[in-house]
Amino acid sequence: MTEEEKSKQLQDQISRLQQMRMQLQMIMQQRQQIELRLKEIEEALAELEKTEDKTPIYKSIGAILVKAKGKSEIIKEMQSNKESLELRKTP
Repeated sequence: MTEEEKSKQLQDQISRLQQMRMQLQMIMQQRQQIELRLKEIEEALAELEKTEDKTPIYKSIGAILVKAKGKSEIIKEMQSNKESLELRKTP
């Protein structure tokens, strides 16, 4: 193998390493976002457990808040979101 071939092979390996490093950084950022969202959901669920059933609850849909049908509906929706995020978080 000539020096030129070795140099090209080394450059290819360096390029692949840089690509993998960028992919790893993106995956780490996505994981952090998932963990942050999970924490938010867990805190919201804890607060919902403290509220009375008759307390009006609103949920965000885009840029507006809409009154939810009930506490149990929101809890089910949040638990479903939490399960989905936990599945995505698992390697």
